[in-house]
Amino acid sequence: MGYRVIEKNDFKLKKRIIKNKKNTKLVTKNECLKVFGTIFTFRSLMIILSILIFYIFIEKDTTIYLNRAINNWVKWDANNYLRIANGYSSYTESGVYTTLVFFPLYPFLICLFKIIFNEVISGLLISNLAFSIASIFIYKLVSLDYDKKTAKITLLILNVFPFSFFFSSIMSESIFLLFSSLTLYYIRKHKWILVGVFGLLCALSRSIGVFIIIPAMVELIEEYQLIKKIKNYRYVAKTLSTKFIPLILIPLGLGIYLYLNYRTSGDWFYFLKIQNSIWSQSYKHFPLFFDTCLNMLNGYDSSFALSIPVPQIVVVLCSYIILCLGVKKHITMYSAWFLINIIFNTSISWPLSVCRYFCCALPLFIFIADYLRKHDELFILYLLINILLLCIFFVSYLSGSNIF
Repeated sequence: MGYRVIEKNDFKLKKRIIKNKKNTKLVTKNECLKVFGTIFTFRSLMIILSILIFYIFIEKDTTIYLNRAINNWVKWDANNYLRIANGYSSYTESGVYTTLVFFPLYPFLICLFKIIFNEVISGLLISNLAFSIASIFIYKLVSLDYDKKTAKITLLILNVFPFSFFFSSIMSESIFLLFSSLTLYYIRKHKWILVGVFGLLCALSRSIGVFIIIPAMVELIEEYQLIKKIKNYRYVAKTLSTKFIPLILIPLGLGIYLYLNYRTSGDWFYFLKIQNSIWSQSYKHFPLFFDTCLNMLNGYDSSFALSIPVPQIVVVLCSYIILCLGVKKHITMYSAWFLINIIFNTSISWPLSVCRYFCCALPLFIFIADYLRKHDELFILYLLINILLLCIFFVSYLSGSNIF
């Protein structure tokens, strides 16, 4: 992997190069296997724990039916992903294709796994496998620019994030995290064809996925100094023709999703219509997010307030602070992807799932890990608070509370 020429006063890039030179042998196959085994075991234990929670707090029947406990994961959007696994046109409400607001990759994988397993088991298995594989590439990615201690802490705090149980659920979080982390990893490795391929899959996973082209462009511009050499037309043209062209695959993922809209409904942008009319969602200027959350506190009970607007305000406010404190210290690509996650996830007119969306804001956990690795006491306190909140929200979700 080549390194760019840096100016004497470019301390951030100097630090980056020094770290990369120190970590020439970054991650072994044995380490990858250990990461996968550890994370998959932990995720499997969460499924087992969910069964215990179901029969301790929810189901009072003395007879244990595992199917009933497993089906307890089928909540909220999980129902729609399972419906899409049978095709977008297989489910309508009053003639409206309500599921077209959801992106197709995760339900497509459920459809494939259904050949062997039932759809609920398929959804859970895909999520847990995807998150375990994603953890390998997160570990490898963080190890490129930090050290292995920071990589391990990143995985740890990601797993104890209060809403991280969604990585084990029948939701698209794990699939999106897998392909976004793969894309970010190959951006940093400057393997642009793989960036295009995995970026396409990232764009097929969730609406924000197409914007992963931005950190790719940021890294491309920085690595090859395209702004400084803008007058060297031949150099710029050659660089863009060999490096940028594969990135065109990324918006192709969005194009496939729009085609599915057209094929199902006859309208390329059908999802925009039903997003507003059926799902009561539109896009709002992101600075108004806090006003929206504060308005949500009026007229709702304490259970709703403590499960939706209050956690969202805390998570987003902390994200802004962490980004501002880390933007000069960390690589621009990470900061760009972090900012995109903040803006996109807080631009919803009626925010209900913001905390779930932030599970996939990988730079958030990298920035926190880089700070906590030097503050042991704060690290322990952070873990204890997050584990406690994880337990509370996990039980609340399985019990049917307003955790989206």
